[in-house]
Amino acid sequence: MTYLTDSTYVVNFLRGRGYARSLYPPLVGDGLALSIVTHMELWEGVYGDRDPAGAARRLRTFLRPLRILPFSPLVSQRIARLRRELRTRGRPLEQRALDILIAGTALHHGLVMVTSDKDFNDIPGLTLHDPRTGQRRQNPA
Repeated sequence: MTYLTDSTYVVNFLRGRGYARSLYPPLVGDGLALSIVTHMELWEGVYGDRDPAGAARRLRTFLRPLRILPFSPLVSQRIARLRRELRTRGRPLEQRALDILIAGTALHHGLVMVTSDKDFNDIPGLTLHDPRTGQRRQNPA
């Protein structure tokens, strides 16, 4: 397992965006996972869709080869350290609380975060892979 994705990438994949579709096979081949938080966000979207049955079918197909990473005491501790560090640096927490949970999961497992969401840009030590550009970079610690 090498990558963890957030909901932004998955939504773009499900909407048929070419870059997201073409990136899926190599990501899955290298090992793509989701945080349980992203899993919840995606299912919330399914329940709000105009065609929930169709949306559920498409999401299940996308999820089939992925691993869903749960919370654990160790993940929780890593997220707590991350929150403390962000708070000390004066970075916002509340409006992006779910993204911080996802980022902490990636950090704990040593995974590259697949996202184009700018809320991950200041997470210390997190390696990002932007699916739109293919660029990979590590945030400074």
